[in-house]
Amino acid sequence: MDPVSLHQIISLGAALQVGGPILAVLVIWWVDRRDIQKILAFYREDMQDMRRMYESNVVLVKGYQALCGDLKDIVILNSTGFQKLADDLKRKCAALKDD
Repeated sequence: MDPVSLHQIISLGAALQVGGPILAVLVIWWVDRRDIQKILAFYREDMQDMRRMYESNVVLVKGYQALCGDLKDIVILNSTGFQKLADDLKRKCAALKDD
């Protein structure tokens, strides 16, 4: 929608031969509409920033998922190694008791 200038509003009021309260209402509408356009532009920019932030967070989450998968593998390997160590110690201790 094309922006309406204050001059156009006043010209419209003069052409329709309206004045006083009706012209005041038209001017107030024009000021309010202008402010709403500014608010909507700010809101649109803010939402675009928010979208970029969420997209960045998605990238971070995918990176953390990969890191967690690697750490899980390391924990499993360490647990397996310690279990083998515990089994070997039990076997060697049992062999020493038998001697």
